[in-house]
Amino acid sequence: MLNDEGYIHLQHILNNIPNKYHFRLHFFNNIEFRRKWVVPERILPDYLISFIKSGNGYYTFEDGTKEDVYKDKLIIISRDYKHSALGSDDVPDFYSIRFGIYDNITELEIKEIDNTFAFGYFPSNSKYYRDLFEKLYNLNLSNPNSPYLQKISNSIICEIMSQICIELSKCNNNKDLSLESAVIYATRYIADGVTVDKLAEISGLSKDYFSRKFKKAYGISPKSFITDCKLNYAKALISNYHYSVQEAAFETGYSDQYLFSNQFKKHFGYPPSKAKKSVQF
Repeated sequence: MLNDEGYIHLQHILNNIPNKYHFRLHFFNNIEFRRKWVVPERILPDYLISFIKSGNGYYTFEDGTKEDVYKDKLIIISRDYKHSALGSDDVPDFYSIRFGIYDNITELEIKEIDNTFAFGYFPSNSKYYRDLFEKLYNLNLSNPNSPYLQKISNSIICEIMSQICIELSKCNNNKDLSLESAVIYATRYIADGVTVDKLAEISGLSKDYFSRKFKKAYGISPKSFITDCKLNYAKALISNYHYSVQEAAFETGYSDQYLFSNQFKKHFGYPPSKAKKSVQF
């Protein structure tokens, strides 16, 4: 379900671009490793998109899944998403950009609490993406002090993100749009006490019919999906915003802290007291 979740979150991000927010490039790397490629477990404070030029390896994401790395593939990782990586004997070379999302008026970086995500994607036209990454790289190399560099970089990042969404939408066009609306609502308003009844109402379906369609489309019941969203939100509160376990439990609607801690540990593999901010690399 990684691609589905990633697609939904990319849509959420792009819905506010450019009317409210804009992208800002933080780093651009054109990396050619000679011996080995090892990324220790880390959580980045910004978004990461890599285009693999050659070589092989894999990423390991925080949910335990592994995403193979190979030529012409895109890897998209959101801010605050734990991951690591390891190359094979054929060491990968890639373009890599890290960027943030900023408010158009205040110019402050947006750090909304939202479900994190990561996925790999093999585009239908790899040359198109390679050309965009090369254009962005050459601009930053030849005009590093240009006052217009960020505006152009914002435009190119927006094009990359938008094109990924367009292609993923074709892959997801068999999904019921009413279900996607419910999923987007749940991830965006999880702190407001989302219920299965509310999601069914948003989708315009009866509760029973909505639950059956949701389980068939996403492989998980809407009740379990809501629980996952609540626990991801609680983790963000504890690790990024220094909430106590009791405060995070209350904020996500748990009256029983013991139940909250048990569900948290079952979901993440460690208790909420251990959900502290990881070291950034």
